[in-house]
Amino acid sequence: MTRQLVAAGLVVDDLFAPTQVVVGRRISPWELAGMWEFPGGKVFEGEAPEVAVERELMEELGCAVHLGSELRNPGGGAWPINDALEMRLWWVTPLTGIDAVIPEHGPSHDEIIWADAARLGTLSWVPADHHVAQVVANHLR
Repeated sequence: MTRQLVAAGLVVDDLFAPTQVVVGRRISPWELAGMWEFPGGKVFEGEAPEVAVERELMEELGCAVHLGSELRNPGGGAWPINDALEMRLWWVTPLTGIDAVIPEHGPSHDEIIWADAARLGTLSWVPADHHVAQVVANHLR
């Protein structure tokens, strides 16, 4: 069975020496409400995942981004979410720089924050992003 692809963005303050990343607290569905995640969403049929990242970040954060490298799963391939979904993630920075206005909330999140490595370890993560958050924290300076 082929899994549906999800594309997400790791919005950081600096692509080469990141110190913080943008995360959002989910509003729904009820079983994920109140948990934190990296912004992103499903890739449409025929859409390149890199294009999906840019589209999703514009929808969720109102932010155009510069696409950096992909954060690959250490186990190879995409990051598994469940039996039906898998995720690919890219490091990105706002095109307008670190001073870009990141909203306090959005259509999918009741809170959106910049988080450093220490803060990432204190958040309650959606199951799909828990391991990713640990890997991301290790990349932050």
